[in-house]
Amino acid sequence: MNVCNKGSSIVVFTEPPRARLTSDSKAGSGACREWPEHCRLREFAERAAAKRATCSRAREVHQELAQAYARMAQTRTSNE
Repeated sequence: MNVCNKGSSIVVFTEPPRARLTSDSKAGSGACREWPEHCRLREFAERAAAKRATCSRAREVHQELAQAYARMAQTRTSNE
């Protein structure tokens, strides 16, 4: 189970990823199909963390991460 401390912008991942998303880059593989969705989910999680962040620097970092995930999802989807 993944844990998020209430009142904090830190998320602790205690479960391993479902698939090796970055290491399996063969076209048409399950990991490639899951990558854009993974990035979108991470983007939403980072945006939520930015809203809950208690200081401006943490908010900025979460926003930057959300933007990076959005770019990764867009890049992968446009390449398919």
